[in-house]
Amino acid sequence: MHGIGERGTTQEELKKVITPVPPKLIEMGDWSPQYPFLVLSPQLYRVNKRRIYLTGLSLGGQGVWNYGGTYGLTGKVAALVPVCGSGNLANIQNLRHLPVWAFLGSNDNLIKAFSENGSVPMIMGINDSKPSIPAKVTIYPGVGHDSWTITYNGEGQKNAITAYDPYDVDLYDWMLQYTMIDHSKL
Repeated sequence: MHGIGERGTTQEELKKVITPVPPKLIEMGDWSPQYPFLVLSPQLYRVNKRRIYLTGLSLGGQGVWNYGGTYGLTGKVAALVPVCGSGNLANIQNLRHLPVWAFLGSNDNLIKAFSENGSVPMIMGINDSKPSIPAKVTIYPGVGHDSWTITYNGEGQKNAITAYDPYDVDLYDWMLQYTMIDHSKL
């Protein structure tokens, strides 16, 4: 955790978090501990706990599916955005309580849209379970494994190169329309 001199609330002040020694050593390329560590350097920002969204790409997309399938009823995230990740159909009952929008490329040779646990069967399974918010899947025709770049930077929406559910709203605006619900009332 940073000291008082490294705090801030603006984008420019975020760079201050590199001042403490571990982050600074990492930035300079001089970090070589004997043991591998995951170094987190949070900045002094308030977090709206009802607006936590989970997204990830490739293996991270699989992690998003798995997290939602495991913890979907605990109310820890407001919405899920798995990008080119595979899921587990056994988790549909937990996933049906969360807004989900999956993205992938039709030419992805690593994650197949229609494979047993691909995004299309996952979304179909969620929607077959009658969720309160229908799940969406957007497939980019002709796009390979790197479907995350055009998803996160909005090019997928701007170029309208989608199949299945259209990329018809800004991804971040879509996320912001959802807040965590009280799952005890379900």
